[in-house]
Amino acid sequence: MPGTGPGQMADEVEQLPLLALMMDADRGERSKTDQKGSVADSPGPLVSFVAEQRQSNQSSSRAEVLALLWLAGGLLALVGLALPQTDGVNRLGNDLTALMGIPAALGLVVLRRRLPSWSYHVILAAGTIAVGCGIFFEGGGIGSIAASAIFVWVALYAGYFFAPWQLAVQLSLMIAVDIGALQAHMHTGEAAGAAVVLGVAVVAGGVASYLSGKLRRQAITDPLTGALNRQGFALLLEAEINRAARSKEPLSLAVIDLDSFKYVNDSYGHQVGDRLLASLVERWRPGLRKVDVLARYGGDEFVAILPNCDLDRARGVMERLSKEGGYPCSIGLAQWQSNEDSESLVSRADQAQRAAKSTGKARVATAELSSPSPRLGASSLAGTSPSTFCS
Repeated sequence: MPGTGPGQMADEVEQLPLLALMMDADRGERSKTDQKGSVADSPGPLVSFVAEQRQSNQSSSRAEVLALLWLAGGLLALVGLALPQTDGVNRLGNDLTALMGIPAALGLVVLRRRLPSWSYHVILAAGTIAVGCGIFFEGGGIGSIAASAIFVWVALYAGYFFAPWQLAVQLSLMIAVDIGALQAHMHTGEAAGAAVVLGVAVVAGGVASYLSGKLRRQAITDPLTGALNRQGFALLLEAEINRAARSKEPLSLAVIDLDSFKYVNDSYGHQVGDRLLASLVERWRPGLRKVDVLARYGGDEFVAILPNCDLDRARGVMERLSKEGGYPCSIGLAQWQSNEDSESLVSRADQAQRAAKSTGKARVATAELSSPSPRLGASSLAGTSPSTFCS
């Protein structure tokens, strides 16, 4: 800004408590290591919720994979029936069970974009029962044990697409069906084989669930700060807007831009800038309510979703956040209006943030409910002198 020389700017920036901490390399590295565990782990239930929201947008993929499993299971059963059979096999029952797979697969492909989420649980459970029928009609022995290997597919599908508790329900049904189908024909020597197949299926489902959850968390988490990334933010904001529309509760959004962050990067290096971002997120969290969610929108810009929070309360939350951070930020606030989409809400909050930055920085500006034009807050934030910072 006019009247601010490079030397004065450097002195002001270096006096910021958080930046001074960042300049201690050893301490900074320890802070980075410690915070990565705590920040990444903190979203817990939120990550699960966003993962479920993400799953809801995968209906086509879920239907296609499930259709493939039904088709493959039916074709394998038909191939098995073409081979020589042992005594005690119910061929008619096996024929009917095998033929179920083809129409089920076709139905899933045709209806893949219109099926509700709960229907996949029912259809997979029906597949489990169909496999159990095939096991029963094989009459025990090696044929029944071979047919039960299809349960591994069931477990893998449930582990990848379903929540852990839903996987547990499917595995419990699978175990009950397998035991019930084999009980009438099982001989002592074959029990071990059946137990091995069930064990493999359970372990496969658990591994698939773990890896799937890890991948989904990585997909919605910023690796540097542990906050939600832009994709996770977009999913959660849509969900919160829908919830606010149903409950009629207020919903506010904050856009947070770090003042003079480019100067920090240029003067002290990007490693210091990265440590500053990570430490800021860690310091901000105590200033947020438990229901608030922080996300990194890009670069040095963050967003905070504030459910059940009007503009006055949101201003208090943001002032507390800025005080906890120890680094000046320009913050824009907007409250969701009825029938407003997420893009409009973000745009209004961003306009308010630009107003805060253009009129002195280290401030909160709010977008009025009746107009997208921002209203500047009366006081500056964080105990800093905004006039000493440049863009």
